[in-house]
Amino acid sequence: MSHAPSLLEATVTALRSLDDELLDEFLALLPPDGRAEHAQPARALPVCATLLGAELNGSAVTRPVVDAFLRGIHRFAWNQTYTADDFGAAFLDRYGWVELVGERGCFHSARLLMSFLALGPETTYPAHRHAAEEIYVPLAGDALWMKSREPRGDFVPRQPGDIIHHPSMTWHAIETLDQPLIALALWRGGDLTEKSERRPEP
Repeated sequence: MSHAPSLLEATVTALRSLDDELLDEFLALLPPDGRAEHAQPARALPVCATLLGAELNGSAVTRPVVDAFLRGIHRFAWNQTYTADDFGAAFLDRYGWVELVGERGCFHSARLLMSFLALGPETTYPAHRHAAEEIYVPLAGDALWMKSREPRGDFVPRQPGDIIHHPSMTWHAIETLDQPLIALALWRGGDLTEKSERRPEP
């Protein structure tokens, strides 16, 4: 996992350059020893091939993070929170995440979760919520984002480098457009291994 320290360094550098007070509060929870890696067996998912075969946009701030992430893509322990019973088998083929910092991450922390979400193009990540407070930062790709006190709400476009804040138990969802999405997620508070609550069926 020798790529992990360089990815963590690139990520933290990019996030600090966004100069956001709330984001800095999350980053203050990072474990003090950024070199204390935990060995994890590599595990790929179908979405990996989608990312490597795509032309991904980004910003001057996020591009170094995207490049570092893609360099290590086959050495990560890719995960999926959901099953086909949750959102369908087609969604699983276009979805995955990698935990860099957290209870199960390359770097252990019980206070902060830092993970990378990947979604394929033209994919809907249905509305869900969780107790942990969350910040998302899109890193590459085109997507529409929804957040609301109710399980349904309006979707708005967000760009790489935007800061998207979800207070505890806020419903949120994502719809990708013609590009895959890579986004960084930060959690604090609550159970950092919690499975999100899905929107109730109508």
